[in-house]
Amino acid sequence: MLPSVPEWKFKIITLTGHATKEPMLLFYRDALDCVEYLFGNPVFTGKIDFCPVRLYRNSEQTIRMYTEWMTGNAAWQMQVCIRSPPSTMLYCLTLL
Repeated sequence: MLPSVPEWKFKIITLTGHATKEPMLLFYRDALDCVEYLFGNPVFTGKIDFCPVRLYRNSEQTIRMYTEWMTGNAAWQMQVCIRSPPSTMLYCLTLL
């Protein structure tokens, strides 16, 4: 009853002026199909983080804890916040 997983696709890569013994293949999955799969799969319900979090070991907030990717600095640096529609709810998206 789970949704089907996104299919693997491939493209043949050719480079002008560079011969290869066998064709070069680029294997990939459609990113939108992967996102739809993750959001549609009940296994991941309530387990997907959308906003970065800062965790601290002490009440003075001087010692930071890093437990997963969303608690790190990279997640904060990639964060984009938008209001949609303007002057309503603030959505924080993380660009992966």
